[in-house]
Amino acid sequence: MREKSDRAAARDPLLDPVAGSAAGDARKAAIEELLARHAYERVDRILETKLRRSALPSDMLDDIRGEVLLKLVNRLQRIDGEDDPIASFPDYAAAAAYNTFDEFVRRAFPERAKLKNRIRYALQHDERFAVWESRGVLLCGLRAWSGTARTHDLPIPAIDAGADLRDALATLFAETRAPLEVDAVIARFADTLLPVQSTPRDERPPQPRDPSEDLENLQTLRQLWDEICELPLKQRIALLLSARDAGGESVMRFLPLTGVATVQQIGRTLSFDGGRLGALWHELPLEDTRIAVILQVTRQQVINLRRAARERLARRVRGSGGTR
Repeated sequence: MREKSDRAAARDPLLDPVAGSAAGDARKAAIEELLARHAYERVDRILETKLRRSALPSDMLDDIRGEVLLKLVNRLQRIDGEDDPIASFPDYAAAAAYNTFDEFVRRAFPERAKLKNRIRYALQHDERFAVWESRGVLLCGLRAWSGTARTHDLPIPAIDAGADLRDALATLFAETRAPLEVDAVIARFADTLLPVQSTPRDERPPQPRDPSEDLENLQTLRQLWDEICELPLKQRIALLLSARDAGGESVMRFLPLTGVATVQQIGRTLSFDGGRLGALWHELPLEDTRIAVILQVTRQQVINLRRAARERLARRVRGSGGTR
């Protein structure tokens, strides 16, 4: 009993609502609230910054974000009885973002990952150099500069491709005379020492026309709503929470304005209570990574659920003689 109390005392109090909730819908709601308040913004800021400085394509952001959130959800589901409790959830979320991003880079660009490891090793094991954090960013430079927040603001000088790595770092710092961001140093060495790498592409087959796009058309609105209500629950959620019109606005917010369905009816269709739907209402439409957290599935499973919903709607509309 004493050991259990000590673990709880070491745990971040932010996690108490999750630990105190029963498994099932109550815990899912507590996890979703925790992520919304203390993870989404910080994770997004880290990933967006890392992506801008990397060779990864911008369309991989959602995939990386989704994997970070799923890791967080899986850890939070196992929070009871942990031998190693999370002392600071915001810091844990940040570490998950950094580590997951690095995993994606290693998978996409293995040679770049090897170079990064060599540079970091040199910076940490050569007595001339130091690595430190300032305002959430890793900086590096001469040991005498350790702890300095000011950085070199001009373009990083060219790297001598033929020089020893440690000598090249020493020459670089002699020229900048100020600390540099570790990621910027790695990028500069990669540009010089590695061949041009092709960007991994996600080849997706053309998708069938999404009948939900026609929700703007009042002639088909009621028919489509009735068909949506007949979909399996997870398909309904995956489709409706993400559905948007041609202008990018939420289709779901359009339904009460037309009189087709009230907010209460939409909530019942999604099996959401009023409070839960109300908390999401002004954030609609949601990205797949958010929906994945709500459904406790992967982002790809959300995509699959929505595709199945679209195909079923298309078949039902065609079968009923609906016009497009």
